[in-house]
Amino acid sequence: MKLLAGTASVLVIIAASAPVEAQGPPQGGVILQVGVSYGMPLGDFKKTTGSLDDVPETGYATNGTGISVRGLFPVSERLKVYAEWYRPQFDADSDAMLAEMGLPPQTPLEFSYAITGFGVGGRLDLPVSFLLEPYVELGLARYRAELDQAFQGSSNVERSDAASGFNLGAGVSYPLGSVSVNAAVRYHTVRLVVEGVELDWQTNWLDVGLSVSVPLGG
Repeated sequence: MKLLAGTASVLVIIAASAPVEAQGPPQGGVILQVGVSYGMPLGDFKKTTGSLDDVPETGYATNGTGISVRGLFPVSERLKVYAEWYRPQFDADSDAMLAEMGLPPQTPLEFSYAITGFGVGGRLDLPVSFLLEPYVELGLARYRAELDQAFQGSSNVERSDAASGFNLGAGVSYPLGSVSVNAAVRYHTVRLVVEGVELDWQTNWLDVGLSVSVPLGG
C-alpha cells in the first residue's frame, strides 16, 4: 500500500508540474501504442548462484524479448495517462543451473520466465523542441510470472501469484505525420509471490524498446 500511495503522489506531482498553458482540454482521442522490447535482468534476478530446491534462491535469468500494447489518454497538451498490457520473457542459464545441481552439462534442462504485467501510469512530454521529442513516465503494475521448466523428458509450468510493482522510464518520440515512433528505456521492479510465499529477492530488469503510436480518434 505504501508503494501504491507513493507512486500515486508522484503522478499527482507530475500532473501539477505541467506548464499552466498545457492544462486545457485533452488534445485528440485515444492513442494506441504497440511495441517490442529487449529485456536485461538485473541483480539477483540474473545471479547464477544459490539453491534450486522448490523456489530458486536467485533467478538465473538471461536476456529476453517482450511485447506490449497500451492505450494513451491525453489529459493535457503534455500529460497523458495510460493503461498497458506487457509480456516480457526471459530464458535461464541452464549450464549454471546444472552445475549447481551437480549434473553433467549435457543433461536436458530448459527453464524460462514469462511475466505478464497489467499496469497504469503517467507520461509527461518534456517542453523541449527538438526533432526528437523527449518524455518521462512512471507506472504501477500487477505482475504474474510463469516458470516453465523441462527436465529429462518431463515438463512443468508453475504460475506465481499476482504481485504489485512499479516501473519508470524515459524515451524520445519521432513524429511521422499523425503516427509517431518511440524509443524508450524502462526499469521494472517487483517481488514475486510463488504459492503464497514472497521471494527473498527482487525481480528487477531493464528493457529497451521500440513502439509505434497511432491515434484512434480526434
